[in-house]
Amino acid sequence: MWGGRKTKRMRVDDRHERALDIGDGCVQAAGASRWRVQGGAEYMVTQRAERCPQRSCREWDRCFASGCRGLCAHMFQCSCPDVNPLCKHIHKVRMLSARADITPAEQASASREDQRWRRQVNVGRQVREARGHLKDIGYSLDRYDEDALAGVIDEVTKALGNIADKLSCHCDDFENGEGGDDGDSGDDGDSGDDDEDDEDDDEDDE
Repeated sequence: MWGGRKTKRMRVDDRHERALDIGDGCVQAAGASRWRVQGGAEYMVTQRAERCPQRSCREWDRCFASGCRGLCAHMFQCSCPDVNPLCKHIHKVRMLSARADITPAEQASASREDQRWRRQVNVGRQVREARGHLKDIGYSLDRYDEDALAGVIDEVTKALGNIADKLSCHCDDFENGEGGDDGDSGDDGDSGDDDEDDEDDDEDDE
């Protein structure tokens, strides 16, 4: 009920993930600072600037994955119908062009950073989904009376108690250095963009 909406930050992360599914051979240079990206249709990506010309960018106008090396919405434009200024085609072009400019050692480091980024994005998405479930539960508890809840509240209470205990134990172990492989497992860098974006996600499906 409450957990299905995506923030603007999540929309950018989704485009980056979808760009990883586009084959390298689907991108062809079409002149200076222009690329054709093939799929179910052909789209033209044009580079407008080598770096962001703005004094500052909003978080949802930037990609924080290492493979995109500082990509922002002011650097490229695409002819596809996606309403998001950082579509998957732009992400793909940026990843390929950035990859050509770095050494193999830097590529290996970027790959590790991308794995870390993807883990953070996935965990952040799951945190939002969990919060959505909790909102749904709170909504039901507030809406329905004791007679309606009598047949299920005992089971729900026990399940939530078990979940709370498991979460608390895991986080305590993590803080004590007994869990996880690093200190960055839950935050996807989405500070300042907690407001939900109600705009339809009109990305092309090509």
